[in-house]
Amino acid sequence: MAPIEFEAGRAVLDQVHQKALDTLAKQLQKQATRTVQLCPVVTLADVGALFGDTVKGTLLKNRKAGLAPQQEDELIALGYDRAVAIKDRLVHQDDIAADRIFTCAPQAARDADAKPRVELKF
Repeated sequence: MAPIEFEAGRAVLDQVHQKALDTLAKQLQKQATRTVQLCPVVTLADVGALFGDTVKGTLLKNRKAGLAPQQEDELIALGYDRAVAIKDRLVHQDDIAADRIFTCAPQAARDADAKPRVELKF
């Protein structure tokens, strides 16, 4: 199944996500023992949205450049927030058991065109 993409810097589920989440919920409902891992990926687009284009540009130009620890924490929290939004929707709206949904640690993609997303692994 395709990843669930998010707007840069945001963790809000909106109408765009409904079809993908409906499909995921149906798959999980059909197979009562199937589990899913929600694996968030934060990107340079998120960096730009949260910390500005100057910070994003620095990371693009210098592969060894890094973020301040507080900025890294904020990006990690954004990734987890995205996974939690998906899990909450599946548990509370689709009645999927919470113990069937696992969350991976957020990963960072440094490709300039990478989309902020949550990848689904079965």
